Amino acid sequence: MKGKIRWFITLRWLAAAGLALVITGARFILHIPLPLLPLYLGSVFLVVYNGICHLINRRLQAQIDAEDWIDKVHRLANVQILLDLSLLTYLIYFSGGLENPFVFYYIFHMIIAGILLTNRSAYLQATFASLLFGLLMAGEFLNVLPYHPLSTAGAAPEPGSVIATLGRFLSFSSTLYIAVYLTTTIVSKLRQRERELEISNRLLAEQDKLKSQYVMIVSHDIQASLSAIESCLQTVLHGFTGKIGEKSRDMVQRATVRSQHLLRFVRDLLDVSRMRTENDIVKEQVNLIDVIDKEMELFRRQIEEKGISLSFEKHADEVILDANRFSMEQLFNNLLSNAVRYTGEGGRIAVSVRPVDDREAVEFRIADSGIGIAPDSLLLIFDDFYRAGNAKAFTENGTGLGLSIVKKIVELHDGEIHVESEVNKGTTFVFTLKKDHPAASSEILPEK
Repeated sequence: MKGKIRWFITLRWLAAAGLALVITGARFILHIPLPLLPLYLGSVFLVVYNGICHLINRRLQAQIDAEDWIDKVHRLANVQILLDLSLLTYLIYFSGGLENPFVFYYIFHMIIAGILLTNRSAYLQATFASLLFGLLMAGEFLNVLPYHPLSTAGAAPEPGSVIATLGRFLSFSSTLYIAVYLTTTIVSKLRQRERELEISNRLLAEQDKLKSQYVMIVSHDIQASLSAIESCLQTVLHGFTGKIGEKSRDMVQRATVRSQHLLRFVRDLLDVSRMRTENDIVKEQVNLIDVIDKEMELFRRQIEEKGISLSFEKHADEVILDANRFSMEQLFNNLLSNAVRYTGEGGRIAVSVRPVDDREAVEFRIADSGIGIAPDSLLLIFDDFYRAGNAKAFTENGTGLGLSIVKKIVELHDGEIHVESEVNKGTTFVFTLKKDHPAASSEILPEK
């Protein structure tokens, strides 16, 4: 409803501009003898009351959580349409009356009433419009209202018979009611369908949450068992249970590697399930430069072994945002891990941090010169368990959950993330985190 009222007010601004142009063009270009003063006064009145409606609407938006908010919005919409219909009748009267070709603009307001208002209010608006039109017709028929011609001849048209006039009124009124009926019928069905979809989405969300809770419980139990198995294998490998032969050692080492891979998968699955059951996360002031430095240091040995050049471009010594520290560490760990894993020997990895949107947000980039991502995989790259074909061919390691976790973390921090990539030329992950207000809790401190 909020967006519809704003749309209605915007339409009226356009109508005010168009009305002024039409009046001026009709009088000075087409030389139609229109009374300029009352028509221009009508245009001014339109601008004034639309400005008032705009201010009232802005005030209502600040009270959107109030219990009677929707009633106030409906009252505002009703008043606007009543004023529009009254002004339309006034303008039509001073520009030819019933011979004015714009007389059917009443129908547009019936359609808008059917969209914005309740069915009862829309039919009341149709009745009001019919009443205004009937009074205009009666005034012209009885020669009570002075005639304002559209032609230079200036003669009033012959009034015609009572039956013809009544037939014209009934035709026009029935058109208004039919327009309201069709519009309200369609809108009612759409609103009902919208409510059904909302209920379905709520049920699906609840079921997904229950599923995630179940997966989280199972994953936690599996993780505990796998950790115990890995601990036993490590005990055997280190000879604490006695000396073992080379073949036995080889088999135990293979089992250890497999258990570590499986344990990593279960931990990722546990993280995904946990994030989907959380609607909010605990935040604190975190210096993300320190987080990035810490995570980069964890991969230092692998980077050196592969001869990868690593750069970190930062525009400040500190980037302090309200965030969950563990989630931020996990986010950068997953992105840097992917960059190192899928970048060949002698490649490049570049990390950059910079303020954007007039320092209202911070943009992070992690770019590599690795294997890249095919165009048909870019849309799926953040899906659970998805791994691009060239990634599978490059290495078997990977759970397909890392980037899903990354996206969920960014979303939990009200951020946005996207990926830019080209096969065999590299990949760049770009995500933006907004700064909270007041700015004292989220600052980019200048580099010393």
